[in-house]
Amino acid sequence: MTLRRLLRTRRGIGALEFALIAPALMLTVLGGLEYGRLAWTQEALEAAAVAGARCMGVLAADCAAAGVYSSGNTNTYVISQAANWKLTLAAANITLNATDSCAGINKFSTVTINYTFQTALPLLVTTLANGTHLRVFACYPNTRS
Repeated sequence: MTLRRLLRTRRGIGALEFALIAPALMLTVLGGLEYGRLAWTQEALEAAAVAGARCMGVLAADCAAAGVYSSGNTNTYVISQAANWKLTLAAANITLNATDSCAGINKFSTVTINYTFQTALPLLVTTLANGTHLRVFACYPNTRS
């Protein structure tokens, strides 16, 4: 008699359904957040690279010393631009060229940033677990003589 009653009861079915669906829902939400963070990091790196290339191209005070281009000052500037986005860069992540070509045109300042994105959830988002290499490139025409 109790087995028959147990099979007919509907109490707790909502909790059971939630327990079955919750892991997939959590993986979807957390995975979406991590991929969003990856895209945000890419955008922040691009913004820092563009700002650095422009700073070099117009020979702004932040990228010069005594009116002359300074790679050290430009590195510091690019690092500070990334820090504004709450990203930590080292000078080793940045490649600068004050007299490069871009799309086949000469006299451009270029900035290349290499960065490894580390996920906060390596056990859940296994595709990002070993770090994802991001590389951004920006160029700006040299307006200085």
